[in-house]
Amino acid sequence: MIGAVSMSFPGGRVPRLGDRKPVDQVGELVVKQQGRFGRVKESTIPVRIVEVSISGASVRAAGDAELSPKQLARFTVGRDSGSVRIVWLRPDDGGELVAGIQFLDARPAFLPTLYRWMGRETGLGPT
Repeated sequence: MIGAVSMSFPGGRVPRLGDRKPVDQVGELVVKQQGRFGRVKESTIPVRIVEVSISGASVRAAGDAELSPKQLARFTVGRDSGSVRIVWLRPDDGGELVAGIQFLDARPAFLPTLYRWMGRETGLGPT
């Protein structure tokens, strides 16, 4: 539903860009952080995907995961990955972090998987 308000976002104020579907799938975020002496440290963070849409997802990570709002990352689903931005973070009651991520690629490689999870296999058309 275009124009609906996201209830997943703290405060519920961010406009939703499309329908969302609850899922229970695994994925990972690969984040880069500045280390000492200009080195870049790359960390792989396992996540549980809890909700998806064609423009983003909500994921759960360990409470000690090094994530921050506006951080860029690679999001991997199966063998496919794409660029994302972490839009928001909040702790949950179980000590984990819940994060909202926005897909940055116009047509991420994992899009067919998301369509399948959303029950929209025919939504892609010819590739």
